[in-house]
Amino acid sequence: MVKIAIFTPILYPFYIELSQILQKYDIEAKVYTHKIFGNYPFEEWLKYAEKIHAIQIFGNTLANPFNFVRRIFKTYNPDIIVIFGCESLSGLILYGLTRLLRRIPVVIIEENNITKLKGLKRILQTVKLILVKHMYRTAPILIAESRASANYVVHILRVERSSNSIYIRPHGVNIHRFKPIEKRIALKYINEKYKLSLKDYGKKVILYVGNFSYCKGFDILIYSIYKLSKKRDDFIVMIPKVSISRLLYDIENTGLKHKILRLICKLKHNKKIIEYPPIRYNDMPMLYGIADIVVLPSRFMRNTSSDRSPNAALEAIACGRTLVASYVGGIPDIAGKYFIPIKPGDTNDLVNKLEVALNNQLSTSKIRQWAIDYLSLERYAYDILGRVKSLLRLK
Repeated sequence: MVKIAIFTPILYPFYIELSQILQKYDIEAKVYTHKIFGNYPFEEWLKYAEKIHAIQIFGNTLANPFNFVRRIFKTYNPDIIVIFGCESLSGLILYGLTRLLRRIPVVIIEENNITKLKGLKRILQTVKLILVKHMYRTAPILIAESRASANYVVHILRVERSSNSIYIRPHGVNIHRFKPIEKRIALKYINEKYKLSLKDYGKKVILYVGNFSYCKGFDILIYSIYKLSKKRDDFIVMIPKVSISRLLYDIENTGLKHKILRLICKLKHNKKIIEYPPIRYNDMPMLYGIADIVVLPSRFMRNTSSDRSPNAALEAIACGRTLVASYVGGIPDIAGKYFIPIKPGDTNDLVNKLEVALNNQLSTSKIRQWAIDYLSLERYAYDILGRVKSLLRLK
């Protein structure tokens, strides 16, 4: 039986679900990770993964190479190693070990190595960049989660590799878990499970799923909601419970943070914004079930990833929700023609496109069918296996 090890520095349930799908193809698969993703309530998923201790160095995760050798290569001894988070120090070390010990690496482009640093960090980044470019140049199977990711390797990092040698594939979503749910059922479930008192206000519900970062366009969202609330009153917006310490954490602009916080307070007072608590992964389809529209106003970031494969977009499409999202990163590849695109960073365009969505949602059945045909986790796993088999035949 073929053995596959899946490595990701940070754990999202998708990786566990991918390993479970692979087992349906008579393949043994294990997930290795350092920790859960962000502050999401994913602790329960750690029991399905092998945890490898790591330390933080200048914001990068670094595992002891001997732990990799002992836990992955010696104890499990896989034939294939799928590396997510490949630009982390741990990912680079694992790639080197995979080649040294003659296993097949499948590298998923991470796209986060072009932010300019200063001082000692800049020197270390230069060394790391050499290793990253070598990895992308020599990886026998290189997968980009969007055309933007492929462009990052070929045109930004200038890696000597033809574009057609990079397989472009969004990472897929569990379409059996994420599917359309009737709003009445979803409201009842979320209220009972999380002790909330949400109601069917007779208004359209706009849902934001994501963090409070500048790159995700959270400030753009708040400005746009405020402008839209001056024009019409037939909607409410649901956002995660705001953490002041995490508000626009990726920029240093205290004035902007205070302004956004004041707008949030005003919108909450006017009952245009409702905050929801952390939702367990298994319950996320119910949260999407409450929504009529899902909004994702990500910015175009010249020096870092612009949402190369956002889970919120995948999950919203699988649930048949109308997605209003920036035309950046992996969003066009995920949603195809089944979303309402907005100009990144443009509050006026976001207001206009939200009005379009409020007036006329896209067809749930057509959006859902796109997810079934193109975004299923089964198809993603099958396509990766096809790439590996092609490589083995060539050898």
